Amino acid sequence: MQIDRPMANLFFQIKRSIPFEHQHDMKIASPLIGEKLISLYQKSHDQLLRALIREFLRRAGDNWVSQLDAIQSNDDSQNRAFSSMKH
Repeated sequence: MQIDRPMANLFFQIKRSIPFEHQHDMKIASPLIGEKLISLYQKSHDQLLRALIREFLRRAGDNWVSQLDAIQSNDDSQNRAFSSMKH
């Protein structure tokens, strides 16, 4: 993944937004940074953090956005199923 200056700025915003105990795992030079951000996106309910991750990965390429879209679609399906169970 090629990281440009706007992506670096986004990365450091993301890193500052996560709990301190998880920050040490977040290294911009890691070859697994995309996977780590996707995992963080899945676990987070913070909409601002998710928007920052989405923008970072949008700049990284369509493949990354496709992975996020698949997660979002799955989340939406689970939310609909849970909502229908409550009624």
